[in-house]
Amino acid sequence: MLSGEKTILERLQRGDTDAFEQVYDFYVSRIFRFIFLKIGNKENAEDLTSETFMRFWAYVRKEKINRESAEPILYKIARNLIIDFYRKKEIITMQIDEAIANQISDEQQNFINRMINREEIREIMDALKEIKDEYQEIIILRFVEELGIDEIAEITGKSKGSVRVLSHRALKSLEKVMKLKENKLF
Repeated sequence: MLSGEKTILERLQRGDTDAFEQVYDFYVSRIFRFIFLKIGNKENAEDLTSETFMRFWAYVRKEKINRESAEPILYKIARNLIIDFYRKKEIITMQIDEAIANQISDEQQNFINRMINREEIREIMDALKEIKDEYQEIIILRFVEELGIDEIAEITGKSKGSVRVLSHRALKSLEKVMKLKENKLF
């Protein structure tokens, strides 16, 4: 969470562009990473990230925000844009490979390089693509973005109990796919 974020959000609602820049700078790489992991295309992820922040700006200018953080709002907007993206286009998620890694900014480059350098992470990413979208989303929010149950519940519009159950089911489903892949290798 951004230090003094509640005050920054109050300034943002009054149209303070400096406050918007602070929120943008703090959250842009996290929102980009979330979107990129869901759609697997750098250009589309950049477009959807930009759209997320434009919609966030419009939202805070017309709605009263009684929150401590912009994070749940941003993730919810990003999530809805991803859903719209898939409704409009049939995209096959690309595998994260060296060619894509060379096109990503330094911060994301370091993240991707760490993933590429670990065989286990690559296997998890491949397995992740084979489970339900709902499970993918929960795993990414919970274990990549490191969001809490409360935040995920707010983003997805589900109860905390449902998020806990989905987290458990998502991990079980991922584990099952990985075991099947492992058995095929031997």
